This record gives sequence, structure tokens and C-alpha cells, in this order.
Amino acid sequence: MRVAERAIIDTIREYFPEDGILAEESGESPSSGAACRLMDPIRRHLQLDPWDYAAGRLLVEEAGGVLSDLQAASLSLRTQAIVASNGHIHFPMCAILDQSKAERQ
Repeated sequence: MRVAERAIIDTIREYFPEDGILAEESGESPSSGAACRLMDPIRRHLQLDPWDYAAGRLLVEEAGGVLSDLQAASLSLRTQAIVASNGHIHFPMCAILDQSKAERQ
């Protein structure tokens, strides 16, 4: 499991200790609560255009979620990396992903 995924899972557990987590790369962790958090894998090699995420952006924002780039800045026509979350863990998640990207470069 990648370091970034492990750090995000740890952050989710910190904010939502009762919830289970289903992550594609690391599998499922049991839940003592009613909710299960879904973590989609991090895609490295996608070149995104605004029309690739426009519908998803609307759904996430209408549900109260947040979308941004890796530095937690607003999306623009030049945004290539997108982070989407429920909003509760958005800024810690962006920091983890941004640090992970910097370490790979």
C-alpha cells in the first residue's frame, strides 16, 4: 500500500473512528458503526479536462462535498490533479497528497 493511501486512511480513522473503510488497494476494514467510507484509488497518469469532471463536480458539491487541486485551491481550466472529499477531511487529505507528489518528484 502506498504511503499516501495509508496516511489518508489514518486521517479518515481519526475523524470517523466508528466507520469502516473500503479502499481498492488495501481492502476493507471492519466497522463498528453504520457507515463505510469509500476511498477510490489515486490515479497518477490521467490528463483531465474540465468536461471530464464537470458532472462529478456538480454531484459532489450538491452533496456538500469539496473539490480542489492538490494545494486545496479552486479548480481552474488548467487543473490537472483533482481531490474530491466530503469536506470534513479535505484539507488534511490535500496536504498528504501534495506532500506525496513532492516526494516523488
